[in-house]
Amino acid sequence: MKMRGSLEEEEEEGEEKNLLYSHEDRTSCSSQEVIFLDQVAELRESSTPSSPSPFHPPPSSSDRIRISSKPWLDNQDLASMGYIDSFEGIRGWAVLMTNVCHFLPYNPFNHNLGAAGVSAFFVLSGFLITGVLIGLQKDNRGSSPSTFPSYRFLLGFYSDRAVRLLPPLYICVGLISAYEWYDGVDSKRILNYASRAIFNYENMNLAILRPMYRNSPFKNTWSLAMEEQFYLVWSIVLPMLIRLKPRSRLLLVSFSMLLSLYVRIQTHVDKGSLWNIHWHHAFLSNVFKMLLGSSLRLFPLPRFLFRPWACYLGFLILFLNLLTATWPFSPRWSDSFGAASSVFLITGSMVKGNPILDLESIRFVGRISYALYLWQLPLMVAFTRSFPSTEQNFKLGFTTTFFAFFVAMISTFWVEEPLRARYKAWRKRRRSRNSASNSNPV
Repeated sequence: MKMRGSLEEEEEEGEEKNLLYSHEDRTSCSSQEVIFLDQVAELRESSTPSSPSPFHPPPSSSDRIRISSKPWLDNQDLASMGYIDSFEGIRGWAVLMTNVCHFLPYNPFNHNLGAAGVSAFFVLSGFLITGVLIGLQKDNRGSSPSTFPSYRFLLGFYSDRAVRLLPPLYICVGLISAYEWYDGVDSKRILNYASRAIFNYENMNLAILRPMYRNSPFKNTWSLAMEEQFYLVWSIVLPMLIRLKPRSRLLLVSFSMLLSLYVRIQTHVDKGSLWNIHWHHAFLSNVFKMLLGSSLRLFPLPRFLFRPWACYLGFLILFLNLLTATWPFSPRWSDSFGAASSVFLITGSMVKGNPILDLESIRFVGRISYALYLWQLPLMVAFTRSFPSTEQNFKLGFTTTFFAFFVAMISTFWVEEPLRARYKAWRKRRRSRNSASNSNPV
């Protein structure tokens, strides 16, 4: 839940038109087209600093205002808006709400706060990743709408996700597991905890209600597992879905969202389990949030959704969701309200931004949000076991959250971003070699 990666994805918008073309993709293009594509890619990559500053200057909004003047906006219009600074602000507020939920005692207000944070990650992740996948499909030249969709892009797409998400996760799991072993936790239990996080099925374990393994320091990776599972399923389904007629596509997506929402409402937290499954962490009861974000890419949207007031409507829905936390209907609908508020925050901030989302401090938190989400709960659980006094739990939670900020900055600036920069440089060299081999056939 992102979860900057998951949930996540800082330059997803910028990458939509800076995609990797394989040698097979280029064979259907003329040499002039290949040269033009390489020049566009080089210009885009040269405009991105090799060592990015914490805050990128906001782009000019003149083109966005021109685009938003259209009565209906489709995926191509949204993609042409480029990088959206406010999305980092959404990640920043989302991870702060989730972290507060982790170290405060459970109560309805705290539950709704954490649910809203996770929902924001899920909706934003669905929105961004669908744009990337549609862009990759459009670049699969040589396959007409009447033929079976090409999946040549999958290897590159999965490698992009792996480079972005897995190294920080493996480092976190490895170091926390080593500390747990040093602290005397049974090695078999540690291996079980670590394997669920590494192989992305923590949500399945929590859904099956296995009490003896529910004290894992990596419980927070359930949302990351949700996103990884969505990437796997959606990357297969979407190429077929976008080839359908708009009405058929709308019916299928709407049915899937309503089914997921129905399961979520009927099996809310207070009601417990159904068929011995705790649906709060299950894929089926959470996928409607990511599908909701994906729908913003799949279907044309009226331009009023992109007005600045839409963003404030999102904040209002979020506030009402917290204000009504103790009301009888809240457990059933809190996730739905959180997802709805995220939709308005996304669309309302795309054209002119938002002063609350564009705060530099919040955007900085958004930049390190994936690592911060990864580290905060494992550190809190591990240290709480070392200091089990009940009166110290809140202090430890608050202290470890601040400590997680420093660990997250180290992970982001010394691991995640340098690794992604090296990966992009390698990808650029491979693209140049493919271009040269295509321009000079033997």
